Amino acid sequence: MEQGRNKLDSILGVGARELREKIEKRKRIEDKIKFNFNKTPARMYVELSKYVIGQDDALQKICNAVCYHYKGLSKGIETKAKNNVLLIGPTGCGKTYTIEKVAQSVDVPLVISDATKYTAAGYVGDKVENLVQDLVIKAEGDLNSASRGIIYFDELDKVASKDMIGRDVSGRDVQNGLLKILEGGEVKVKSKDGEKMMSTKNILFIGGGAFSDLYKGLKTLGFNASENQSDDGEALYRAEPHELLEALKRFGMIPELLGRIGVISRFRALDQDDLVRILTESKDSVIKSCQREFESYGIKANFTDDAYKTIANLAYERGTGARGLNSVIQEALTPFKFYLPDSGIKEFTISSKTILGPEEEALALLEKTKSQEGK
Repeated sequence: MEQGRNKLDSILGVGARELREKIEKRKRIEDKIKFNFNKTPARMYVELSKYVIGQDDALQKICNAVCYHYKGLSKGIETKAKNNVLLIGPTGCGKTYTIEKVAQSVDVPLVISDATKYTAAGYVGDKVENLVQDLVIKAEGDLNSASRGIIYFDELDKVASKDMIGRDVSGRDVQNGLLKILEGGEVKVKSKDGEKMMSTKNILFIGGGAFSDLYKGLKTLGFNASENQSDDGEALYRAEPHELLEALKRFGMIPELLGRIGVISRFRALDQDDLVRILTESKDSVIKSCQREFESYGIKANFTDDAYKTIANLAYERGTGARGLNSVIQEALTPFKFYLPDSGIKEFTISSKTILGPEEEALALLEKTKSQEGK
């Protein structure tokens, strides 16, 4: 495409080139004007807390980082350091989900990737720079939109040392590759206008990981946790920031990368009460999704309070946090989804007994309906 433009310029002369340059300049100015960010951290927090449950402290830090980053961009304010963010927390606590909601709130393209694409079995796989290309693809080739997007690099702990003694070479290479994005370097990308060099200075980088072995690093530093402390996740959540940074270095995170992360946001492990709240309060609750599925066949599904508690307890026992809620519900309701659309039943109730013995409860419901119809 670029070659075609050069040929057109040579045919039409200097005037055509100048006109095109003016049009492109005006488009860049208009694009900057179009990006108008007016959210405050408090308003974004209220918005996100309708979806993300039980992570108030983490949400506040994320809202601060995101809002000040994008407010600066919308005002054209140049900053020396971006508020790149590191999320630490156990699996299923809502890290990825939170960033998805952030990107929707700001209305910017989001790329979610994980460390397994970049390092495995001691060698480097995909190139880190491809994260920026993926962002351009998400922005449908619009470099202006891509240049202010969000890159979420999940499982960042996978590119650090596994035993906190040696350093994994491929992991270090990936971390060094990420520096280019964090520092605001230039990356060659393919856009709708052909190959271009794109600056990463306005891309918000967010790393995340469970860092499940990080507690060992805190203990080696003499972290003053109780001797009978059994919840490592809670210990990480309560650690002082300077202790956490030192432990991250011992864990295998290179100082250059940590130095470019301005905000560390810690997610706490979710307990049974949190999981019940997710089921009953979150606007994206899997309960609502399940009810809509039955409604598509004209069936109303009601959940009792004891059903919520049983679902939450089963998910908690699996140790997968909020991710386990959907699998528990889908397993329990499989026979109901299969039989009820042809049964003539228009409403039913899901209780603790339903969750614990779904096949028996489904057959009992069908038998009861048949006997009532036969009278």
